[in-house]
Amino acid sequence: MVIKLKHIPKLLGIIKKYETDKNAKPIIQYVKKTFNNSPVQEATYPDFDELGGFCNMTGIIKFQNNIIEITDLGNKIFETFEKTNEFDSSLKKILRENCFLDGFL
Repeated sequence: MVIKLKHIPKLLGIIKKYETDKNAKPIIQYVKKTFNNSPVQEATYPDFDELGGFCNMTGIIKFQNNIIEITDLGNKIFETFEKTNEFDSSLKKILRENCFLDGFL
């Protein structure tokens, strides 16, 4: 399956919706179901397993048992996306510097 980096903020937004208060933690199966049932974009079906695995591997999110936690990097990506509501050069720079140059990849 193809991973679209543009889907990362969408996944982070879904996780944020499940964080209703400071003590609530999003359960993986609910996030997965919500993400996989979201509309098709750019002829790519949403695939939580692929994108979630990529985000976990690169440190954007963290899986702990059956809970998903957004890391500081994930929050930075989501906050940057909220400012412009598009996948622009500032988001690409964050991913490039934190995931591809200095991160796991």
